[in-house]
Amino acid sequence: MSMSNDASSDSESRPTKRQRIESERIEKSTSIYHAHGDIAILSLPNDEGVITAFKIDKIYLSRNSAVFEGMVGLPSMEESEKFDGVPLVRLQDTAE
Repeated sequence: MSMSNDASSDSESRPTKRQRIESERIEKSTSIYHAHGDIAILSLPNDEGVITAFKIDKIYLSRNSAVFEGMVGLPSMEESEKFDGVPLVRLQDTAE
């Protein structure tokens, strides 16, 4: 058994980013989900396994957070995973 065979079979069995998003239980935030937003943020799943999606303008995030200010200016942001047609950031916390 070679390592390269195991690695290729692992990568073949892993879902793509698009498949992963489509299989997750995602609900749009009722208070912070703007159709015109240019960045999406997904929380970790809550106790019921539901992920909350937020969609907002990058300018609001960058004005209020030095972390987001640095992140939204990165060229790789446009090449990142997408949700509802805009770049996606996954948080390491629940929405609550």
